[in-house]
Amino acid sequence: MIKSEIIVALAGMAFSLIFLAILMSNRSKIRQAKIIKGESERYERLASEAVEVQREILQKQKQLAKDLAEMKERLASIEKILKEVE
Repeated sequence: MIKSEIIVALAGMAFSLIFLAILMSNRSKIRQAKIIKGESERYERLASEAVEVQREILQKQKQLAKDLAEMKERLASIEKILKEVE
């Protein structure tokens, strides 16, 4: 009778250890999934911000090109006036 009780106790312990191992494995996988999701969201936010900054830079470059063209026109006008004065 004592041997059967020991066997049942050992089987219970083995079952408990297997159950705990499976539980910890699942928790680890869930934690990894949360970390990956958080990183993914962070990268998406970063990419979105980068796209917005690129749009702003493009807009400023267009404005600079427009201003430069206007300055060239003014300079040409000034050169023309100076040639007429000579």
